[in-house]
Amino acid sequence: MNIIRRGGSYGWPLVRYGRNYFGHRISARPTLTGLEDPQVVWLPSIGLTGITFHTGDRFPSWKRNAFFTGLREGGIPRTGH
Repeated sequence: MNIIRRGGSYGWPLVRYGRNYFGHRISARPTLTGLEDPQVVWLPSIGLTGITFHTGDRFPSWKRNAFFTGLREGGIPRTGH
């Protein structure tokens, strides 16, 4: 997840943390001097499917938090999810 800033260069497709379906790295390096690094990286990928930001007042402690959904299963031990 990147925080987009005016004038920032985020490196795609020169740098990536990802791997292809066979497990090989897509990019030789995940970072490069002069490029913005991501704020959050999921390794292995969570198969991100959605994101929402809480901006309401009903749950004040969650205000300004991001909530993500993904397709990955089996990442939390003993839960099946």
